[in-house]
Amino acid sequence: MCDLSDSIQITIPAVSQHLHKLKDCNLIQSQRQTIFYSLKQISYIFLSLCLNALQL
Repeated sequence: MCDLSDSIQITIPAVSQHLHKLKDCNLIQSQRQTIFYSLKQISYIFLSLCLNALQL
């Protein structure tokens, strides 16, 4: 989370809250021990389409 927090310049607690909400929406998944978050395949496709529509 520290790397993500540094990259997008928000606090670690804010990153944690956002990741929790994405997980509740079933858009990301996590693995225990050291927690790794990754986009689910369908989320990646949806996100790609949204970003392409915004031309980012």
